[in-house]
Amino acid sequence: MNGDDMKVLFVSLDSKGYSELKLRLFYELCIEYADNMTVKQYSAFSDDEVVLRDMIHDEYDAVLFLVDEFSINKSLRIAKGIKKVNSLIKTIFVGEILNFEPQHFMTGHHYIDYIALGEGEATVTGLMNLIFEGDIKEGKIKGLAYRQSGRAIKNPEPSNVVLDTLPFAYQNASIKGKKAIYYETSRGVRFASTYSNIKSVEKPRMLEIDIVKRDISYFVMQGIKDIYIVDSNFNWDLERTHDLLRYMQEVSNESVHFHLNMNAEVVDEKLIDILRKSSRGMFTITFNLVSLDKKTLYAVNRRHAALDELEIIEKIAKATEVKVIVSLIAGLPFEKMEQFIEGFNKIYGAGKIDIDINQLRLRRGSELDRNRAIYSYVSSSEFPGYVISSQDLNPKAIATIMSTYNVYELFVRKHGFRGAVDHIRDEGMMSPFKFFNSLHKYMRARNLNVQSAEDIARVLLAFAKTLRIEEGAKQVIAKDLEDEIGIKRYTEFQQCGWKLIEDE
Repeated sequence: MNGDDMKVLFVSLDSKGYSELKLRLFYELCIEYADNMTVKQYSAFSDDEVVLRDMIHDEYDAVLFLVDEFSINKSLRIAKGIKKVNSLIKTIFVGEILNFEPQHFMTGHHYIDYIALGEGEATVTGLMNLIFEGDIKEGKIKGLAYRQSGRAIKNPEPSNVVLDTLPFAYQNASIKGKKAIYYETSRGVRFASTYSNIKSVEKPRMLEIDIVKRDISYFVMQGIKDIYIVDSNFNWDLERTHDLLRYMQEVSNESVHFHLNMNAEVVDEKLIDILRKSSRGMFTITFNLVSLDKKTLYAVNRRHAALDELEIIEKIAKATEVKVIVSLIAGLPFEKMEQFIEGFNKIYGAGKIDIDINQLRLRRGSELDRNRAIYSYVSSSEFPGYVISSQDLNPKAIATIMSTYNVYELFVRKHGFRGAVDHIRDEGMMSPFKFFNSLHKYMRARNLNVQSAEDIARVLLAFAKTLRIEEGAKQVIAKDLEDEIGIKRYTEFQQCGWKLIEDE
């Protein structure tokens, strides 16, 4: 399997920016074969048959699928279809979710020829050398799982890559005018959580700071508006963080929006002072608190003082123009419904902070997955492995949390009705979670499926009527709506009126 006429496709079956970053990096590492390689991304909602026909039409000799928990099922279906059409096409799967028991996975999926383990770069490079040159044997490629005499074989994993040795992922990509780009400046976490399948490291690996500055400057010059730094913990080295934040402020010209993940535990006053100098919209910072419950945090190896961290996050939210997001996980050990609601309410009450709630996924190979019996976890059998119930949350409780969050996300995060929501719940003497849960029940009982800001305003007023506070609420709702859609659309809304079809 080698030669100058071979054609290889690097593909992801989602439209995520992180997938583009990883695919472009693989491409640059194998740039000597550029004439024979193609990089493509398909939407997660793309039709399987359309994708399969596209791949068949282009007559690839090998297809490399970059997968995660959300795209792997679709990727497996396409790979199976490829093999049915032409069994000679080589199928390659790359993704950290496959690091756990790859031989077992290959045994259950006979249409997979190779799995690249570890972080992927070194293994993919060796595999492309095998495909195009043939001067390396499968057994010599570190991090490769392959088939031999009907058995799945796993080679030793390679050492972690030194980031400074990697090429610039977008060197040969046309990115001028792209709205968003994803970028990586470090890898590794010091304290990996038990729900994660990655290992803790004493010191994360960092890209040399001058390289980071050069690349950020290039993105700005190319007109990129949103730069997503995918590092798990951007601020683990505070001196480096201070320097990079100041540089971002210097080059952004208030036209670039940087998205970062930070650990509130290592935020210092100097970092907050730097953020104070940022204009509105320059930074969005996500803090992955996961929970405020001490017993829960201890169980998942997040042994920090979450309430102290929340105070720091609240200070950033109040003292700066930074958009702050706090991420929680529903379904963690020992966190019952009462504790989760208490945490949600505390964060909501801390000020202008967006809340992001994710349903726990049992990642294969993680400590939580290995100990699932201890916590009576029941999860979906297919990826992404969402937890359905546990000893602490029954199925209805998890469904209630996620349904309530969906209403919060629609009314507050997607559309800016925070002022109206707070007015109604204050007048109705309702806690944040109770308000959104009651609103969810109201909408569900009436089969209301709304998306537009105008219909959300109508629903809020109709809901306020059930609490007998519609007169005071209408003015606040109207203000939020006008701020959200502008005077022209608001004028058109007034002509249509406030009445919902479901109104009595």
